[in-house]
Amino acid sequence: MTTFRRPGRLELLFIGPAFSHTGEPLPLTTHKEAKALLRSLASDAKGRAGLHSVYASAFGKPVNAWDNDKVVFAELARLLTTGDMRVWSVPVPKVPVGACWAPQQSVVEAAEAAAPAAPVVVTPNVLKITSVPLFAPSAETCEIKYSLTRGTTKLGKSVTLKITDKKGATVYSGAHELDGGDKGTFLWDGKSGASYIGPLQSPFKIEGAMADDASVKDKAEVKVEVKEIALKVTAPDDKLMMNDPSAKIEAIAEVKLKKSDGSGVLTKVEVEVTFTFTDPGGDNTPKASSFLYAPGSNLGKAGDAAAVHFEVHPDSSESSADGYKTKAAAKTNVTAAASIGMAKIYFKPSGVGGDDFKLKAAVLDGATTLVSAESNALTVWRAVTFDKIYEMAGETHVSVNGATGTISPVFDPAFVKYTAGAPTAISAAKSVKYIGLWDGAAQKSWATVQAKTAAETPTAAEIAAATYAGADAAQVAARAVAQAAIIAKAQAWANRIDSAFSADMDKWITDAAIPANALVAIKYYHPKFSVAGGDAQTNEWKLGGAATPAWLRVGAFQNGAGGHYYTNLDPDGAWTNWGGLSHGSGRVTVPTGNAAATVKQVVRHEAGHATKSFFKRDVFGPSLDHSVSQAGIMYYTTDGGTTFTEREKKILRGITP
Repeated sequence: MTTFRRPGRLELLFIGPAFSHTGEPLPLTTHKEAKALLRSLASDAKGRAGLHSVYASAFGKPVNAWDNDKVVFAELARLLTTGDMRVWSVPVPKVPVGACWAPQQSVVEAAEAAAPAAPVVVTPNVLKITSVPLFAPSAETCEIKYSLTRGTTKLGKSVTLKITDKKGATVYSGAHELDGGDKGTFLWDGKSGASYIGPLQSPFKIEGAMADDASVKDKAEVKVEVKEIALKVTAPDDKLMMNDPSAKIEAIAEVKLKKSDGSGVLTKVEVEVTFTFTDPGGDNTPKASSFLYAPGSNLGKAGDAAAVHFEVHPDSSESSADGYKTKAAAKTNVTAAASIGMAKIYFKPSGVGGDDFKLKAAVLDGATTLVSAESNALTVWRAVTFDKIYEMAGETHVSVNGATGTISPVFDPAFVKYTAGAPTAISAAKSVKYIGLWDGAAQKSWATVQAKTAAETPTAAEIAAATYAGADAAQVAARAVAQAAIIAKAQAWANRIDSAFSADMDKWITDAAIPANALVAIKYYHPKFSVAGGDAQTNEWKLGGAATPAWLRVGAFQNGAGGHYYTNLDPDGAWTNWGGLSHGSGRVTVPTGNAAATVKQVVRHEAGHATKSFFKRDVFGPSLDHSVSQAGIMYYTTDGGTTFTEREKKILRGITP
């Protein structure tokens, strides 16, 4: 073996019959042949020493652990691979194996000239870009990895990353450095400028290129996808409570993006949600068939091209292509922590009980629906809620007979939700026998109230003339005049008692602090309006006889138009027997002394009246909001039916009967 240094290369020549061929030096051009010779030589101590000597001479430095054949072979193999060493086979006949020959440099040069030129092998630089397949911006990062396998051409450390959306718009661009191992990782939060990328821009192309050679490049892809959408509507038990026809029902769409692990998460990515609705039965009430509660305002909306069904919610940025009539678009909130990932809208259904709707929320990409959610059928209901029950000391007839479970079944078919609350005791001081005799501190004396005033008292002459029983024409005429005068005085007496009764009763409601929407158990209203009180009979108008004359009759409970609701009454007898009374603002009183069935009917009836204080509806009839038909609950006495008639149900629903 011999060696000499040529520019940039170490030449090793092996001599011996084992390598005899054509007689001329030839290069061992395959690594396999050369490595076989080098391994044999490196395994021998003398061979290693010789190799170390020529190596140190050629490269000007020794090699540590040169006595280790593996170290020697590894170093020689490296030089062979990098092209910094060539191995030659030179035939010399009859020279013992392992003998060395020191040829002149000219011999090698001649062999080089005769041998074909060794091919120049150029190894390319390879850049590799990888990414997670999908991620949820703002909730997690997109892990982008880049690595360089170096080739023949020397390159620097800078890699340029560029990310574009499906339309080719650049959403990120930046320079990144390779580490000492020619690798790097970029954790991208998904931000493009001040906002995050979204699913409508997906998929995204990630392109990487070496800064000093753009031809060394690679690419990958990442997606942003919607995992699911959930729709929540403020409609407990699928009921749209519409006592107020202008009420707004909140609808919230929660949009979750898909994380890299496949789970869903609410994010700060702005996603637009489209809200629409349908009438599942196609039978909602037309505007013209519903109650007109104000000029130009009906409860029904079906078939009304101008009806608005949506309204902007302050928590979302919104728009509508048709003025919020049938659809609206809302964007998910990206700032308020409690509303992140939520798109909110107000839904405005009709005000007619029994009308139903299905709300739908969808994320659209043009004409393609990415995800959607639809509510159950939501039905419009109205409510009469006596969340407060007040009872005088010792009275339980209302809480027992007016309970929710007892009364609500008759209201349910009219889509009216009846609710009664827990009872509250009225103080003993206010638990008087007759609330219509309340003076602000206690109950008035009925004897004092019923006593006629001087102006109300008939004179002896009037009584004599009025009771004339003969046929004399002049006295008969005088009798008519006297009777008219006495009737007028009796009516003035009745009006005084009647007016005081109404004022005193209202004062008791105030002094007892009865709140709105309350059901109240009392003892009695007034001696003349509550027979069970036992004090209805007076003795003011018998005119000296055994009973009130048949011609002496009065009216009671003034109607505000100069007349009375109750007429042809014996002034000394009971005028009526009220089973219950609605005082306005949802306050209903029910007296004691009636059978349970009667109390239930009274509560049903008075709750029916009270609905007018709770929501918009037509009157049941012209006489004090009573139905003409005796078939239903709203007949003016407790003799009516125990369920609402179809006509009464329509009125309660808000439909024109």
